[in-house]
Amino acid sequence: MKKVSNRSTTTEQAGLYLDEALKLFVGRATKTGFVDTNLSGALVCVKRALIVQPDNYDALILMADILGELNESPDALSQAIELYDRAIALQPNNPEGISAKARTLLDAGKAESGEIEARKAWQLVMQNTASVELEEGDVQDACQLLADSLIELKKPKEAIAILRDALEHEHTESMVNMLNNYTRHLKIS
Repeated sequence: MKKVSNRSTTTEQAGLYLDEALKLFVGRATKTGFVDTNLSGALVCVKRALIVQPDNYDALILMADILGELNESPDALSQAIELYDRAIALQPNNPEGISAKARTLLDAGKAESGEIEARKAWQLVMQNTASVELEEGDVQDACQLLADSLIELKKPKEAIAILRDALEHEHTESMVNMLNNYTRHLKIS
């Protein structure tokens, strides 16, 4: 990691720590997947980023993600949810934090709460489909998360309706394939 000088701004320091945390969290890509992940090291770096900049949205999201990966105990999941909530309070119109919270709730077996958050993220994405801030795949990711939560709650027809709605906004081969796969799997026409 680069040495942070005393002259660096708080934002620069937090950014350096966050970059290092992300590298450790993701690891390096190989032909068979990612290797050399170091979740404990990533957690140390992201904590440092939050020490120098406690309201860093990306650091809060990454720390919550790491906690969820490291330990699936109720305490760790509760801490992750609190971190997502802090991030969401900083950027309430950013669907990334809301989606991450929804995914964590679904993974924790809290389908109803997960569906509520997934729906919020979906609505934000759909309100912003013309926005340049959305990245390719944001509609698909939010749609798939909401569809998965609805399927978990035994609402397959509503899930398919969400997928069809998403296809109207982001008509890509990937979206068509996803809709076809869900429809075939759920045996819904």
